[in-house]
Amino acid sequence: MSTTLCPSGHASLTDDYCDQCGALIHGPPGEPGTAPVSERVDSVAMPTAPAAGVPPCPACGAARGGPDRFCEDCGYDFVEGVAPAPAAAPVPAWEVEYGPDPEHFARMAPEGVEFPRGGHARVLPLGAAEVRIGRGRPSDPSPPDIDLATDPADPAVSRLHAALVLQDDGAYAVVDKGSTNGTMINGDTTCLAAETPVRLADGDRVHVGAWTTITLRRTGPDRAAPG
Repeated sequence: MSTTLCPSGHASLTDDYCDQCGALIHGPPGEPGTAPVSERVDSVAMPTAPAAGVPPCPACGAARGGPDRFCEDCGYDFVEGVAPAPAAAPVPAWEVEYGPDPEHFARMAPEGVEFPRGGHARVLPLGAAEVRIGRGRPSDPSPPDIDLATDPADPAVSRLHAALVLQDDGAYAVVDKGSTNGTMINGDTTCLAAETPVRLADGDRVHVGAWTTITLRRTGPDRAAPG
C-alpha cells in the first residue's frame, strides 16, 4: 500500500490528512487538520466507558463496560450472581522430633531410674487428626503413633499417655489422656489438666515420662524464618 509523506514527515496511508498527526498533506508543516476522527488513527487506546444504565459490580464496585459475564477486576459472575471463592490458605505442615532429654530427666529426678545411654531422637511427620502418645504392647493391634515402649522404653509413660490433636486452622494441641505421671510443656513442672487441649506453636516442647521430650516443628516453605 502506498503512503504519502505529510509536511511533518509522517508516512500517511491517506493523502488528504495525515493519519498520524491530522495535518493537511499539502498544508504547512504542523498545521492541525480537521479531518473526521474516523479518518485518523489514534495511537492511544481509550478506556472502555461504562455501559449506559448498567450498574457497577456489586462485589467490588468496578464499572461494567459491556455485557461480559465476569467482572474484569474481581471475577464476579453477573449471570450466577456469585463472587469467586477466595483462595484457600495453605495448611501448615508439622513434624515432631522425640527422644530422651537429659534436662527433663533432671527435672523429674525419678528414683531408681537411670538415664538411657545411646538413645537417639526420632522424627515423625504429622498429618493425622489425632496422634497418640504412649507405650504399646506386643499384643496391641493398634500401637500409639509415638510409641515410647522401645528404643529405649520410657518406664514412666502410660499406655495411652497423651495425644496431639489437629485443630481447625491446621495447628496442633496437646491433650493429656489421664496419664499417671502427667504431661508438661516447655520446661514447666506443672502437669496439664487431663482431657484439656492446650494449643502448641512451632518449637514448643511436650514432656512425658521419665525423660522423653517431643518437640513440635513447622515444616515446608511457609515456615517463618528464625528471628
